[in-house]
Amino acid sequence: MIRRLQNISIRGKLILMQVFTAVLVLMIVFGAFVVTQIQQYKLRKQASMESIAQVIATNSGSTLLFMDPEAANALLSELRTDAPDIDFAFIVDEKKELFARYARNNSAVSADSAFSNFYKGNNPSKYLYVDKPIMSGEARIGSVLLKVDLIELEDIKASIYKLAAILLLVALALSLLVASIVESYISKRLLRLVKVMRDANRTDNYTMQIQDNGKDEIGSLFKVYRSLMEQVSENQKRKDEFIGIASHELKTPLTTIKGYLQLFTSIENDESKKLLLTKAHNNADKLARLISELLDVSKIQSGQLVLNVVPFKLEELLQETSNAMQLVYPSHQIINQVKGTDFEIRADQQRIEQVLINLLSNAVKYSAPGSR
Repeated sequence: MIRRLQNISIRGKLILMQVFTAVLVLMIVFGAFVVTQIQQYKLRKQASMESIAQVIATNSGSTLLFMDPEAANALLSELRTDAPDIDFAFIVDEKKELFARYARNNSAVSADSAFSNFYKGNNPSKYLYVDKPIMSGEARIGSVLLKVDLIELEDIKASIYKLAAILLLVALALSLLVASIVESYISKRLLRLVKVMRDANRTDNYTMQIQDNGKDEIGSLFKVYRSLMEQVSENQKRKDEFIGIASHELKTPLTTIKGYLQLFTSIENDESKKLLLTKAHNNADKLARLISELLDVSKIQSGQLVLNVVPFKLEELLQETSNAMQLVYPSHQIINQVKGTDFEIRADQQRIEQVLINLLSNAVKYSAPGSR
């Protein structure tokens, strides 16, 4: 059952939940209403029949004292018009022996059988049993027994059930209408969010904006989604920038190595060759570090790129960078005119070098050939 509910759409769940709640509440209310009506009817009927039994007991006392069963039977026969819903009526003496009887004409059970089973109280849901004492002063000389048919109760139940069915149908229609309005407000917002998420996943465009001013849980979900998309977009931007910068910087050590190797083939001095090989080796190390960082994009995205802070001389870095860039851009004159930098600093040498390379690359890019 739970698995089936999981496969139902949010719209279906909302409608089902509200309709089920409405039906459940109506069933409880109507159940209580039916029970209350039945109890009240029985109480009213009980009081009415006890009043009739009291009248009979008062009027039949003399018939018992004078042993006049004909008068007692005549008294009971008046019930045919006064109380047509009484199936049987009996007057018994103090020994509970039958003295007078009454049976409704259309009764399917004989009076003798009804009297013998009276004190068993059969079918209390269909019949009401009344036992009223006949008193003579302080002495009980007999009893009036009534067996009342509750057929009227069945008619009342049928009317209540019809009313309940009509009201239930009306309630179902209203609950479906209200559920449709409510789910439209809720599910449309969620479906709008799902559509944006699918489009973002399909197009890799994480800059799509979606607005929702609700202050409920769905509104909070929209805010969380917007915050998440901003982070994803920012991380994507950082990654693209890093790849662009790293790809550009890869060109510098490669071109430098190539230039040193070309010079190496044209120089006969061993010391000069050794120096060129050292510089080529250093640039190969730079290239390896750049490739390593390029592959480790996750550090850039999470902002966890660790700086390698070491002491180094700034003047040497400036001179090495300008020399390397001169090999990359032979059409321009790159001259190091910075003075007073012959001191040691603590920083990430590779990051400082990347900054210098970017500055020089942009300067070359936006200047005419032959410029200094």
